[in-house]
Amino acid sequence: MDASKIYAVVAGGIPILFVQNRLFLRICHFVQDNFFLKHFVYPYIYRRTRFLEPMTWSRLLLQSMYWLLNAAFHIVGVHNVDQAGNRAGVLSVINLVPLFLASQVSLVADLLGVSLRTYLQIHGTIGFVATLQALAHVSVQLKTSTFSFGDSLQFYGFLV
Repeated sequence: MDASKIYAVVAGGIPILFVQNRLFLRICHFVQDNFFLKHFVYPYIYRRTRFLEPMTWSRLLLQSMYWLLNAAFHIVGVHNVDQAGNRAGVLSVINLVPLFLASQVSLVADLLGVSLRTYLQIHGTIGFVATLQALAHVSVQLKTSTFSFGDSLQFYGFLV
Protein backbone atom coordinates (compact mmCIF):
# COMPACT_ATOMS: atom_id res chain seq x y z
CA MET A 1 0.00 0.00 0.00
CA ASP A 2 1.33 3.43 -0.93
CA ALA A 3 2.32 5.75 1.89
CA SER A 4 -0.04 8.48 0.70
CA LYS A 5 -2.98 6.04 0.86
CA ILE A 6 -2.01 5.07 4.40
CA TYR A 7 -1.79 8.75 5.31
CA ALA A 8 -5.24 9.37 3.83
CA VAL A 9 -6.72 6.53 5.89
CA VAL A 10 -5.05 7.84 9.05
CA ALA A 11 -6.20 11.40 8.34
CA GLY A 12 -9.72 10.13 7.72
CA GLY A 13 -9.66 8.29 11.05
CA ILE A 14 -8.86 11.41 13.05
CA PRO A 15 -12.49 12.67 13.11
CA ILE A 16 -13.49 9.26 14.47
CA LEU A 17 -11.01 9.79 17.31
CA PHE A 18 -12.63 13.14 18.09
CA VAL A 19 -16.05 11.51 18.29
CA GLN A 20 -14.61 8.84 20.58
CA ASN A 21 -12.98 11.57 22.66
CA ARG A 22 -16.34 13.32 22.91
CA LEU A 23 -17.96 10.13 24.24
CA PHE A 24 -15.03 9.55 26.62
CA LEU A 25 -15.26 13.08 28.03
CA ARG A 26 -19.02 12.72 28.43
CA ILE A 27 -18.42 9.59 30.50
CA CYS A 28 -15.65 11.31 32.46
CA HIS A 29 -17.91 14.19 33.47
CA PHE A 30 -19.93 11.76 35.58
CA VAL A 31 -16.86 11.26 37.78
CA GLN A 32 -16.35 14.14 40.23
CA ASP A 33 -12.56 14.16 40.57
CA ASN A 34 -11.09 12.95 37.30
CA PHE A 35 -7.29 12.78 37.17
CA PHE A 36 -7.15 12.89 33.36
CA LEU A 37 -9.20 16.06 33.05
CA LYS A 38 -7.60 17.73 36.04
CA HIS A 39 -3.97 17.22 35.01
CA PHE A 40 -4.06 16.76 31.24
CA VAL A 41 -6.97 18.57 29.57
CA TYR A 42 -7.66 21.65 31.71
CA PRO A 43 -4.29 23.12 32.88
CA TYR A 44 -2.34 25.37 30.54
CA ILE A 45 1.35 24.88 29.86
CA TYR A 46 1.62 28.61 29.26
CA ARG A 47 -0.88 31.42 29.17
CA ARG A 48 -1.73 33.58 26.18
CA THR A 49 1.16 35.61 24.89
CA ARG A 50 1.27 38.25 22.22
CA PHE A 51 1.89 35.78 19.39
CA LEU A 52 0.86 32.40 20.82
CA GLU A 53 -2.46 30.91 21.83
CA PRO A 54 -2.64 29.20 25.23
CA MET A 55 -1.65 25.54 25.04
CA THR A 56 -2.75 22.63 27.23
CA TRP A 57 -0.92 19.32 27.54
CA SER A 58 -3.55 17.54 25.47
CA ARG A 59 -3.31 20.08 22.64
CA LEU A 60 0.48 19.90 22.72
CA LEU A 61 0.30 16.11 22.44
CA LEU A 62 -2.18 16.22 19.54
CA GLN A 63 -0.20 18.92 17.69
CA SER A 64 3.05 16.99 18.19
CA MET A 65 1.48 13.76 16.92
CA TYR A 66 0.15 15.57 13.82
CA TRP A 67 3.51 17.18 12.99
CA LEU A 68 5.40 13.91 13.61
CA LEU A 69 2.92 11.96 11.46
CA ASN A 70 3.41 14.39 8.60
CA ALA A 71 7.19 14.30 8.99
CA ALA A 72 7.19 10.49 9.03
CA PHE A 73 5.16 10.29 5.83
CA HIS A 74 7.52 12.75 4.17
CA ILE A 75 10.57 10.67 5.08
CA VAL A 76 9.50 7.01 4.94
CA GLY A 77 9.81 5.43 1.49
CA VAL A 78 11.38 8.45 -0.21
CA HIS A 79 14.58 7.69 -2.09
CA ASN A 80 15.31 10.92 -4.00
CA VAL A 81 14.36 14.58 -4.16
CA ASP A 82 11.84 14.10 -6.98
CA GLN A 83 9.89 11.54 -4.95
CA ALA A 84 9.97 13.89 -1.95
CA GLY A 85 8.49 16.70 -4.06
CA ASN A 86 5.74 14.48 -5.42
CA ARG A 87 4.96 13.15 -1.94
CA ALA A 88 4.75 16.70 -0.60
CA GLY A 89 2.24 17.61 -3.32
CA VAL A 90 0.07 14.56 -2.67
CA LEU A 91 0.09 15.08 1.10
CA SER A 92 -0.74 18.76 0.62
CA VAL A 93 -3.85 17.85 -1.37
CA ILE A 94 -4.83 15.22 1.22
CA ASN A 95 -4.48 17.83 3.97
CA LEU A 96 -6.59 20.31 2.01
CA VAL A 97 -9.56 17.93 1.81
CA PRO A 98 -10.81 18.46 5.40
CA LEU A 99 -10.37 22.21 4.99
CA PHE A 100 -12.59 22.30 1.92
CA LEU A 101 -15.19 19.91 3.34
CA ALA A 102 -15.63 21.98 6.49
CA SER A 103 -17.28 25.10 5.13
CA GLN A 104 -19.46 25.50 8.23
CA VAL A 105 -16.85 25.47 10.97
CA SER A 106 -19.28 25.75 13.87
CA LEU A 107 -21.27 22.76 12.62
CA VAL A 108 -18.16 20.62 12.19
CA ALA A 109 -16.84 21.67 15.62
CA ASP A 110 -20.17 20.67 17.17
CA LEU A 111 -20.19 17.31 15.34
CA LEU A 112 -16.64 16.56 16.48
CA GLY A 113 -17.45 17.60 20.03
CA VAL A 114 -14.77 20.26 20.36
CA SER A 115 -15.03 23.96 21.05
CA LEU A 116 -15.00 26.39 18.17
CA ARG A 117 -11.65 27.78 19.33
CA THR A 118 -10.12 24.29 19.37
CA TYR A 119 -11.50 23.52 15.93
CA LEU A 120 -10.18 26.79 14.51
CA GLN A 121 -6.75 25.96 15.95
CA ILE A 122 -6.88 22.52 14.30
CA HIS A 123 -8.08 24.11 11.07
CA GLY A 124 -5.23 26.62 11.17
CA THR A 125 -2.63 23.94 11.82
CA ILE A 126 -3.85 21.78 8.94
CA GLY A 127 -3.88 24.81 6.65
CA PHE A 128 -0.36 25.83 7.69
CA VAL A 129 0.99 22.32 7.11
CA ALA A 130 -0.76 22.06 3.73
CA THR A 131 0.76 25.39 2.70
CA LEU A 132 4.25 24.30 3.76
CA GLN A 133 3.83 21.04 1.84
CA ALA A 134 2.65 22.89 -1.27
CA LEU A 135 5.63 25.26 -1.07
CA ALA A 136 7.98 22.29 -0.70
CA HIS A 137 6.37 20.63 -3.72
CA VAL A 138 6.66 23.76 -5.86
CA SER A 139 10.27 24.42 -4.86
CA VAL A 140 11.33 20.84 -5.63
CA GLN A 141 9.50 20.83 -8.96
CA LEU A 142 11.06 24.14 -9.98
CA LYS A 143 14.50 22.81 -9.06
CA THR A 144 14.20 19.45 -10.80
CA SER A 145 12.34 20.41 -13.99
CA THR A 146 12.15 23.34 -16.35
CA PHE A 147 8.98 25.39 -16.27
CA SER A 148 7.02 25.80 -19.49
CA PHE A 149 3.54 27.21 -20.13
CA GLY A 150 3.31 24.85 -23.12
CA ASP A 151 3.04 21.85 -20.78
CA SER A 152 -0.62 21.72 -19.73
CA LEU A 153 0.14 20.03 -16.39
CA GLN A 154 2.56 22.79 -15.40
CA PHE A 155 0.21 25.49 -16.70
CA TYR A 156 -2.70 24.27 -14.57
CA GLY A 157 -0.40 23.79 -11.62
CA PHE A 158 0.69 27.41 -12.03
CA LEU A 159 -2.95 28.53 -12.07
CA VAL A 160 -3.60 26.75 -8.80
